[in-house]
Amino acid sequence: MSKYTDSIKNIPKPAMWLGIGGVLPFIFFDAYVLFGPPEWVQDVLDTMVGYGAVILSFLGGVLWGFALTHEKGVREGELTSLLVVSVFPPLIGWVALFVEPITGIVLMVVSFLGLLLVDWRFYRAGHSRNWYMGLRTLLTLCVVLCLGVAWVAA
Repeated sequence: MSKYTDSIKNIPKPAMWLGIGGVLPFIFFDAYVLFGPPEWVQDVLDTMVGYGAVILSFLGGVLWGFALTHEKGVREGELTSLLVVSVFPPLIGWVALFVEPITGIVLMVVSFLGLLLVDWRFYRAGHSRNWYMGLRTLLTLCVVLCLGVAWVAA
């Protein structure tokens, strides 16, 4: 079995359930965009972007946490990179709130995928547990899929 498959099998149940809970609003937004009254679609897309901004802020905080917990074992440049990169997700999420919903969704897709690549880089440097990256990858793919559905359906 691969290291990645093992990491998925070792996700703590509370982390898995909370992660799934965090994805559910994106699924509900998609259902509303696909099946709800057309006159509410713009409001639902705005709400989806707002929720995505909150989640991006949370993920930026996770990077800050990596920096705090690994400060002694991290090279100074790497620590600075973690801290600097950690502020971009909430800033991008904030900007997404002020543009058209479809543009905001595109910003979200790019941000979630880009942040996943950043997390993988810091994971390879030893800043997170195996199970976290398994969970993070699964949840990000679900979120990006949901954002993509909303993008196409709108």
